[in-house]
Amino acid sequence: MKSTTLSSPEDKNIVRKALPTSKIFTAAVARLYVANPDPSQWSYSRVWGAAAFCIDKAKNNSFFIRIIDLEREAGVIWEQELYEGFEYVQDAPFFHTFETDDCLTGLEFVSEEEAETFYKKVQNRQSLYSKVNDQKESAEGLFGLKKDKRKSKIDKNHIGMPADFRHLSHIGYTPGKGFSVQNNDPELNGILSQLQALGISAEEINDNQEFIQEFLQQNNQQQQQQQ
Repeated sequence: MKSTTLSSPEDKNIVRKALPTSKIFTAAVARLYVANPDPSQWSYSRVWGAAAFCIDKAKNNSFFIRIIDLEREAGVIWEQELYEGFEYVQDAPFFHTFETDDCLTGLEFVSEEEAETFYKKVQNRQSLYSKVNDQKESAEGLFGLKKDKRKSKIDKNHIGMPADFRHLSHIGYTPGKGFSVQNNDPELNGILSQLQALGISAEEINDNQEFIQEFLQQNNQQQQQQQ
């Protein structure tokens, strides 16, 4: 399982243990966004972890995108089985979108390099399936894809990139250390420096990184509204 982001043996072992019956093609740290409950805008789902693209041998050799909990090692915390006609779109180097059974969904990757690898693996899934299954067809459909049971196709023209998207992987993931500032963002560096000056440890910042990111999102939205 090649993954620059999942470079530590500990993280790789967590993913492998969570997917014992799966062939893992790639995995990378990502956050999950959903166009739900409002289909016209993105909402952060509070789900993050190792996004893995895999085939599950115990489920008719079907393809899945699954997110594995790296922080609490709680196993698979979200999944989507790929269906016939599944489209995986690279809206930005770090942000990919696709339709789930319920709504439009997006993955925001920490690493653009990892995101590119993930995108290529998903796009090349037919040849991957042939290699794993010796060109046999799944009982559920061709190339390990389930029947498309969505009630209606989502009109993606009604939703764009999140309004406050500055690629929040500025607070990025480091194996063994959790989330930290990347890309030398002055605002984030300043805020985290102030927190550390107040005696707040890096571990405490990591434990509260969701709150910090939500605060930055809200602050950025307010600034945009005032302009």
